[in-house]
Amino acid sequence: MKPEPSTFEVRNELFAPDGKLLQTFKKKVTLKAGETRRMELQSKLISNPELWTPETLILYKVVTSLVDTKTRKAIDEKSHKVGFRWFSFDGEKGFCLNGKSYKLRGFNRHQDQAPVGVAPHRRDIRLLKEMGSNYIRISHYPQDDALLDTCDELGLLAWEEIPIIDLVPDTPGYADNCERNLREMIRQHFNHPSIINWGNTALHSMTCTKEWPAFKERTLALAERLEKVLKKEDATRKSVMAFNMTMFITK
Repeated sequence: MKPEPSTFEVRNELFAPDGKLLQTFKKKVTLKAGETRRMELQSKLISNPELWTPETLILYKVVTSLVDTKTRKAIDEKSHKVGFRWFSFDGEKGFCLNGKSYKLRGFNRHQDQAPVGVAPHRRDIRLLKEMGSNYIRISHYPQDDALLDTCDELGLLAWEEIPIIDLVPDTPGYADNCERNLREMIRQHFNHPSIINWGNTALHSMTCTKEWPAFKERTLALAERLEKVLKKEDATRKSVMAFNMTMFITK
């Protein structure tokens, strides 16, 4: 006997920085056993929101609940902090945050440290902030959620990237896996106000042989493919590539 379809209510509650409930928006959905579905729920216009910057750490909160329509009990719940800000990059003005020119000062940061292994994320962000930084490149892959949470809470703008480093191999399924990495990163971390850049490739030092033209062709093709995916997933942020290449030509 097949299980009967179940009806749920997907409910979003938006809270102000002071904890006041601002909006509730919801939608009912009926699912068969094993069925998955992607949904979109849009809030009403939020007039004059308080803006997030690295100096004004103003965060709202969205609580998403999956409610059983029969018992009215929440069977699952997830909370996200969100912030409101806008930014732009311009060849003449540089980077602007909330309409004002803003100088970016920052570092690359890996998550591993000798001799402790995975580094203390919150401590690292606090130290970078104390050094006067307002920007971080998360090298070379998405890291623990605690890192981006702390960027939001302590005020560091962030560049996050997927793990494509140096030579792009001629391996079946490699580009498909890179695309999947990019989609997952953007969808998981979209709500973080600290993120202003998505990185799709990183080219550092490499040894170049007669095969270099083929490597270059594959790299460009992959970058173009990922750029289309990135803009489809998130047209609000800018794409970036790390490039610090030393060429060692061998025969």
